[in-house]
Amino acid sequence: MLQKFLAWISILSVRHPWRIVAAIVLPQIVLGFFTVGAPWDMSFGGLLNRHNPDVARYLDTIKEIRFGGRLLLLLEGPEDELSEKLPGLVAKLENMEEVQSVSMPPETAWLKSNAPFLVEPEIFNAWLGVAAEPENESHPKLLEQAQRKLDLAERMRALEGHRLLQVTTVSDPLDLAAGGADYFALEEATQRVLQENQLKGTYTGLGAVAAQDQHKTLSVMERLTPASFAVVLFLFWLVEPRPLRLVLVSIPMLLALWATMGTVALVLGKLTLMESLFGIMIFGLGIDFALHLMVRFREERALGKSYEEAVHHTVAGTGHGVLAGGLTTAGAFLIAGCADDVSMKHLGFSGGVGLLFCLLGTVTLLPAFWTLFEPKNRQDESLQKDFHVPLLPSLARLAVRNPWPILAFTLAMSIFAYLGFQHQVFQTDLQKVFNRDVPAMEVADRIQSIYGMNGSSWMVLAKDVEEAAAYTAKMKEVSFVDRVDSISEFLRPDAAERHRQIGEHQKAIRDQIKLLETMRYLSTEEEEQELLQGIEAMQVLLQAGSIDPPTLENLPQSLRALLQVHDGRYLVQGYARAPALDGDLAIQERRAIERILPEAFSFNLLLEDMMASTRPWFVPVFVSIVCFVALLLWWDLRRFRLMVLSLLPVLVGLLWTFGFMCWLGVEFNMLMVGVMPLVIGLGVDDGIHVVRRMQEEDRPSPGEAAVSVGRAITMTTITTCSSFAVTLFANHPGLESMGKVMLFGLPICLLTSVMIIPALATVWRAPASN
Repeated sequence: MLQKFLAWISILSVRHPWRIVAAIVLPQIVLGFFTVGAPWDMSFGGLLNRHNPDVARYLDTIKEIRFGGRLLLLLEGPEDELSEKLPGLVAKLENMEEVQSVSMPPETAWLKSNAPFLVEPEIFNAWLGVAAEPENESHPKLLEQAQRKLDLAERMRALEGHRLLQVTTVSDPLDLAAGGADYFALEEATQRVLQENQLKGTYTGLGAVAAQDQHKTLSVMERLTPASFAVVLFLFWLVEPRPLRLVLVSIPMLLALWATMGTVALVLGKLTLMESLFGIMIFGLGIDFALHLMVRFREERALGKSYEEAVHHTVAGTGHGVLAGGLTTAGAFLIAGCADDVSMKHLGFSGGVGLLFCLLGTVTLLPAFWTLFEPKNRQDESLQKDFHVPLLPSLARLAVRNPWPILAFTLAMSIFAYLGFQHQVFQTDLQKVFNRDVPAMEVADRIQSIYGMNGSSWMVLAKDVEEAAAYTAKMKEVSFVDRVDSISEFLRPDAAERHRQIGEHQKAIRDQIKLLETMRYLSTEEEEQELLQGIEAMQVLLQAGSIDPPTLENLPQSLRALLQVHDGRYLVQGYARAPALDGDLAIQERRAIERILPEAFSFNLLLEDMMASTRPWFVPVFVSIVCFVALLLWWDLRRFRLMVLSLLPVLVGLLWTFGFMCWLGVEFNMLMVGVMPLVIGLGVDDGIHVVRRMQEEDRPSPGEAAVSVGRAITMTTITTCSSFAVTLFANHPGLESMGKVMLFGLPICLLTSVMIIPALATVWRAPASN
C-alpha cells in the first residue's frame, strides 16, 4: 500500500506539481488559523492532572479560598527605617490595582503583652506558679521553657532588619496567561515603591514560583526554537549548499508547526507549555526526512539517471523508509499521548500530529518543488559537498566479516548496561528539575530559616474557633509537623480564667519581682542575666492583668487576615520540620497525615502527582509503543526476520542508553519520559532505512546497505542531536535532561543499526527463493 501511494506521488509530483502543492499547503494553512483566538494556557495549573482526586481537591480548594493569590513579601533594611516606613509602604501596596489586601504578623509588643494568654496551659501554670508557689522547684524549669517560647516568638515575628508581609492579589497567579503578566506587573510596581523608600523586598509563594518559572521557561523556549531551526538549516547547508533548497526544505517544517498548533487547539481546546517543546522537535525531525530524500535524489542524479527516474527511485525507494520510519515515530508519540497525564497528552498529541504533517509535507512537497524549481536537464554536481563518515563503512564491513564476535560484544554490553540500572537515581525534587533562575525559591528558603514557614504547609479549614482547636490538636499529633499556625493558638478557651488568676495573685507577682531585684545585687554577672529574664517574665505577667485577654473581637485585624479566609472560615496550617519539594517525601507526608487528618490538603498533593518516581501508566504505554512499532514493521515488511532486524537495534540502543547513563550517574526525571517515544521512533528509523535498502531492486549485501544509507542516517542523527543540544543551554535541568537522552540515545541507536543489522543478517540469512 505504501509503495503504491509513493509511486503515485512520484508520478503526480512530476506531471502535476501544483496540484500537490495546493492539496497539501492549503489545508494546513486553514488548520493553522484555529490557533487564532485559541486559549494559551501557559499557567502552572494548565499541566496539572485534574483527574487525580487529590489534585482536583487541592486546586478547587485553593481557588475557593483564593490561596493561590497569597504571596509573601520579605522586606529587608535597617531596623529603624523598616519601623518608620512600613505603615506608608503597606498603604501604597494596598492602593495597587493588583492587590486585594496586605497583612502582616502582629507587632512584637502585642505578642509580648499577650504572651500569658497565648502559651500552653501547663506553661502558664508554671509561669504563675513561680510567684504563687515559690517553694515548688518544678515551676522555674517550665518557666525557662516559657521564656524560650517568648524569645522564639519575638525572633520569628520581628527579626531585626526583616519584615514579612502577606500580599493577597486580585487574580490568582496559578491561572495567569503566558508569562504571568499580572504577577510581573505587581512585582514591577512593588519594586518601584520599595526603591522610593530605599528598601529591598522580594516575593515568594506558590503563585510567585509558578509565574517566575513559567516566564523563564517561555523565554528560554523563545530563544531555543529559532536557534534550533538555524542549527539544523546550517547543517543541511553543509550537505546541500543551494539557498533555494534551504528555503524549500523549511516550508514543510514551518507549515507543520503552524497546522499542528491549530489542530491541538481544535482537538484539545487549548495550548500549553508542552506545545512549546514541539518547535525544537519538528525542526530536528523535519530536516531528517528532507535529508534522506535530498541525499538519495542527488545520488540518483549523479549516476546519470533522468530527472523522472531520479524522482521515482528517490520517492519509491528512500521515501518508503522515510514514510515507515516517520509513521513509527508519530505513532509512538500518539500512544504516549494516551497516558493518564496532561503533560504527556499534550506533548504526545502535538508530537504525533506534527510529525504526520511534517512527514506528509516533506514526502509530497519536496518532489513537487524539485519539479517546479530544480534543473532537470543536467547532473547537479557543481555545488555538491560530499559528506563522508570514515568509521561507518569499517564498522559495517567488520560486522559482516565477524558477525559472531559482534553479536557476542552486543550481548556483553547489553548485560553491562542492564547491571547499570542498579545504580539508577530518579530525581523527585522539583527544585532540581525546573528552572534554576527562580528568585522566589531562594526567598522561600530564607523565610523558612528565619520564620519557620514554607509553601508546603498542610492545611485544613475550620468553620469556627472550636473546630480550629480540634484540628490544631490533631495537627500536632502528626509526626513530621513542627509548628502549627491556628486561630485557636491566639484564642485560648481559658483566657478569661487566666486573666482572673493573674488578678488574684498580683501581690505575689510583685513580691517575686522585688525578691528577684534584690538578688541581682548579690549575684554574678551570669546569674544577673538569668534574674533579669525572670524579672521581665514577671513584669509581663503583671501587665497582662491590666489588659483584656485576646478575643475574636479585639484580635488584631492583620492577624485575623493571616488565619482566616475571605468566607469566614479559619485556616489551620502545619509546617514540616524539614520541608522539601520532593515527590517521594510528599507521599510519605500524605500517608502520615491522612491517618489523622484525611481532610488536610497541601501543595504536596500536586508535588506527588508531578514528581513521584512511580508512574502506573509508564509500563503500559512503553509496551504499547513497542507493540505498535513491531506491528507496523510487520505490516510494512511482511517478514518476521526483517521486522526483528529493524526493531532489535533500537531495543538494544534503549537498553544501552539508559544503562550507560545509570553507570555515569545521570539522574533521571519525569521529563525524560517525554523524549522516550522520540528515541524509539528515530532509533527504529535507522534500522528501517538499512533493511529497506537491503530490499531494493539491486539487492545490496547487509554491509553495503548499511554503508549506502550510512551517510544519510549519520547526518540525520547529527541534525537531530544538534537541534536538541541547544537545550543544554536552557538553565533548566528538566529540558537539559531531555537533551542528554537524545545526545546519548540517537548516536547509540545509529551505532547498533550499522553493527547489529549486518551481523545478524549475515548469520540469519533469508531463505532461498524458489
